[in-house]
Amino acid sequence: MIREQNRCRLLSSKIIKHLKINIMKNLTVKQVIEFMFSEQEMNNSIISASIGNGGSGLDIRVWSNESIQELEDLQFNGKVEPCADIEEIEYFSQDCSVYQFSDENGSKVQILTF
Repeated sequence: MIREQNRCRLLSSKIIKHLKINIMKNLTVKQVIEFMFSEQEMNNSIISASIGNGGSGLDIRVWSNESIQELEDLQFNGKVEPCADIEEIEYFSQDCSVYQFSDENGSKVQILTF
């Protein structure tokens, strides 16, 4: 019983932290990555889109630690307008924000936050 209460408190604190972060409209690279790790810990899928360099498309999946950490090696472009793939999905709304990472070869990854 006590263990379950502690688990609920921890989950509640993570949700509150998640909500506080997302009240701000312009997240930092650290906050976007924290958002992704938080979603991963709750086993939630992350909506992303790949753009450029011959590959593109929408991806809805639980990201691995390695995949999230690889974003730290990319250039953070900040908050951007969503690509068509993200804009057209049912989960997208005006309350969402899209952040972009890119590499020197022109490939980009957009991450949907809410």
